[in-house]
Amino acid sequence: MTRTVIAEIGLNHDGDMNKARRLIQQSRDAGCGGIKFQYRNLKTAYASMANEIGDEIILTQIKRTYLDAGKILELRDFARSIGVEAGISFFTTEDLKDFAHIKTDFDFFKVPSVELLNLELIRNLLETGKHVYISVGMHNESEIEYTFNAINNYNNWTPLHCISNYPLADHNTSLGYIKYLREKWQRNVGYSSHDENWENNLIALSVGATVIERHITEEKNAEGLDHSSSSNYEEFVKICHYAKEFDKIISGNGSRIPNQGELLNKQNLGRSFYALRDFKAGQPLEMSGFEYRNPQIGMGISDLEQYFDKKIVMKLDKGEVLTHQHFQENRTRVSKDAFEESRRNSISIPVRLADYWAIRAALPVGAYEFHLSYKEVASDLLSYKFDANDRFSVHLPDYIDSTTLVDPFSSDDRIRNSSRECIAKVINFSEKLAAKTGHKVPIVASLAGIGLSRENFYPKVKELFAEYFSELAQLSLQWLPPYAWYFGGSIKLTNVNNIEDVTWLKQLQIPITLDSSHLLLGQAAFGLNVRSIIEELSQNIIHWHISDAAGLDGEGLPIGAGGPDNEMLISEIINQEGLKVIEVWQGHFYNYEGFKVEINKIADLKGLKR
Repeated sequence: MTRTVIAEIGLNHDGDMNKARRLIQQSRDAGCGGIKFQYRNLKTAYASMANEIGDEIILTQIKRTYLDAGKILELRDFARSIGVEAGISFFTTEDLKDFAHIKTDFDFFKVPSVELLNLELIRNLLETGKHVYISVGMHNESEIEYTFNAINNYNNWTPLHCISNYPLADHNTSLGYIKYLREKWQRNVGYSSHDENWENNLIALSVGATVIERHITEEKNAEGLDHSSSSNYEEFVKICHYAKEFDKIISGNGSRIPNQGELLNKQNLGRSFYALRDFKAGQPLEMSGFEYRNPQIGMGISDLEQYFDKKIVMKLDKGEVLTHQHFQENRTRVSKDAFEESRRNSISIPVRLADYWAIRAALPVGAYEFHLSYKEVASDLLSYKFDANDRFSVHLPDYIDSTTLVDPFSSDDRIRNSSRECIAKVINFSEKLAAKTGHKVPIVASLAGIGLSRENFYPKVKELFAEYFSELAQLSLQWLPPYAWYFGGSIKLTNVNNIEDVTWLKQLQIPITLDSSHLLLGQAAFGLNVRSIIEELSQNIIHWHISDAAGLDGEGLPIGAGGPDNEMLISEIINQEGLKVIEVWQGHFYNYEGFKVEINKIADLKGLKR
């Protein structure tokens, strides 16, 4: 369900066109879908005999902040030019005549609470065909029924719950009325907020509001009628964020499935059984021969029950973790032809320094990507032994220590210098790989530029890549997901994952590692046209990561797990030039089961009979 936030400019511009433009710009930057003006013709607003104290106060403020129709249209044009819809409140049908093209002058209208019973005004606005929001403040239920029954044959209106106090105290909000309106009139309902505490808008969302309308101000303590019941830019950012993310936040009404961050934390924090001695195939389980230790990369304590009376069918070496595969007769096997198909298509497997030789022996695809940790970078990398017949790529560490992400652009000297030292060491290692194998080595850099705008981030990347240029090893920026799993938590990323990034990457000719899983997550989050992005970046892409994806953060899935369209895309990527690294999550577990399945899947996609 789409939820909209409308920023009411109202009188808070104080009659200053520059301030009005600033408020419109802030509304757009905060994430509002629309802004709204109020209009009263001064000649028709108040009777000449009006002399109540309240009339005097309000009329004084209206005159002080007055903008004529021409100026409002000028501000409307500005709003539309920056991608924000512009609406307006009218208080009388007579004032509509001040706008020559009322059907096209505005994108939506609002009937203020005080005019709820003005059926002439309401019908005139509804007849424009534009959407009309109708506030119900100040009125009782029979009056609300009178108006809504009279217009219920129209579809282009939304009632707004409103309590006309300025500001509104918590105990008077009556937010339950939103649900009552929705059920009674069987249509979406919004909330026109004058709350003293902006957080009440979040509660309004939780009881069903699909529209939030609230005044925006630069200074909540400024002189004027509406500032005290308004929100500033910072508060609007929060309101817009929660309105946009609301459906995601309340999702999960079904069987529970742990997210990938939870599974990662379970792996890191959980325990498995590690052999204290060698076990031969055919031996029964003897729990005295195991220790229960972190991490959980094999069977947990709840898995053991089904195997207490079973014998292992494959040997288990001292220090090795106990897995389900030790009890399974039928294990995944990869044929010689399937391995050959992977070599023909430049398929690569991610490895660590410690398991390269073992994985190479089990999965001889001829290409491997070293995923380095910060501790490995600090070791004697240049003395590492490898087979010069293989091809390699290298993935920079994500961290420089246990609590700090790699960030060569950081304002912190320690972080920046340590990150650059890490990059230099990885390049030296990659140059050694390239010199021995005769193949240039792509280096994958997952630089997110957290806290940096694109305008600041991309020139820095260009400068960094130029500074660390090598004929033998080439830095590339990895296409990132909408949300990254850092330190066991999810962090929203704003660079190298959306359509706006394509222009920067092309313009500055920045090399890219295109990750199919991350791209597919962007399709779900941002509506990306994934094939269009691959085509647009065809001259930038030097390297590939391949795996499937589902939802907003379900990355690293087996090929095909995200559906046939995803499978077809990955099949097309396999035909591209460059190394394609299988990035299925935990593919190295259980005797490399995940990698074996993917190698077989790729052979199937290529039409190989196995």
